[in-house]
Amino acid sequence: MKIRLRSCVAVACLLAACVPPGGPAARPPAEPARGGGSQELVPAGFGSLRQEEITLTLTVGSVQVKVTPLAESVIRLTAPDTYQRLSGAVARLAEADRSGRQAVLVSLYTEAPGGEELEPRTLVLTSRGRTYRPQLVRGLTPGWGSARIEQRRLEQALYLYDEDLELDLDLAVEIGGVTDTRWGSMLPRLEAERSRVRARAGGGVSPRGRTF
Repeated sequence: MKIRLRSCVAVACLLAACVPPGGPAARPPAEPARGGGSQELVPAGFGSLRQEEITLTLTVGSVQVKVTPLAESVIRLTAPDTYQRLSGAVARLAEADRSGRQAVLVSLYTEAPGGEELEPRTLVLTSRGRTYRPQLVRGLTPGWGSARIEQRRLEQALYLYDEDLELDLDLAVEIGGVTDTRWGSMLPRLEAERSRVRARAGGGVSPRGRTF
């Protein structure tokens, strides 16, 4: 009988250790965003933005270049399925790089017959008068690294920049002589969504099963 009682107590302790404070439905607490600026993190799973709404798109010749910041302070504003996909890319990167540097997803695509020449490593970011060049580039697709972008073949890579790059300030993206400065105009939309996420989370709405 005593053995059985001790076994029950051990199991109860194990289950308690697996449940976070506040019960199974406890949401992740707000914490400062690492490498993404001064914004506090909102709970994940309550956002509604599409990936396109946090992405800057440039056209260099016939090549479409998409730049998506992967800071938690930004991607937690996206719809649950989008957040899961983008955070998965960040998690894979973290396994190989634990420096805390700022990660950005870069996508290249062209419809030009025969492909198009573009050196992807020339992509730089500018904020507060400072130019940020990628410290590390990790290709996600087999063809990444070539200066030629093949027709209808999506190429993607993760770019790592200094961790002090702040995404709650104006930001310019430049590649191949083309510059996009629209990030500053996107900030009010991101802040409005941040307020909506806080309201949804505070209203006791479950993030699971939401449809956007």
